[in-house]
Amino acid sequence: MKRLLSIVLIFAMIFSMASCGKKYTATDVVKMIDDIGEVTIESQEAIEKAENSYQSLSDEEKKNVTNYLTLYMAKQKLETLLVKAEAEKLVADNKIEEAIALIDSKGIGDSPLIKDFYIEITHEPAGLDEGAIKNAESSQKPVGKQAIAEAIRQYRGNV
Repeated sequence: MKRLLSIVLIFAMIFSMASCGKKYTATDVVKMIDDIGEVTIESQEAIEKAENSYQSLSDEEKKNVTNYLTLYMAKQKLETLLVKAEAEKLVADNKIEEAIALIDSKGIGDSPLIKDFYIEITHEPAGLDEGAIKNAESSQKPVGKQAIAEAIRQYRGNV
């Protein structure tokens, strides 16, 4: 009898612990996403809570989360802000090459949130390498009457 009572109590405890975790609805998740507001590093907890709550929904319930794109964009912006903060720390510690490598590894050097910072530390727009810059510089010809006349001849020849 004691053994049966122990088993019943164990199952009762397991079921009561399982119900302690809050189950969110699609409406709850939509509200969480709407409440994120302007994304800053301080938004990280709200974004993670909304994402975890979204992931806990069934596939059918996820279809009712009409603003998931907003959450997705918030996650992307947060990741960029976190990388920028990390890169700024590296630059402050005079580890500029590591900062550049970090930004390059994430492929976000041309993101509007980090672009100016990236250009400032690399002195070049994201995606351009030394070879591309030198090729562009060497292929430039002085513009004068002869160059204009040549361009016109080439244009007329292509028409």
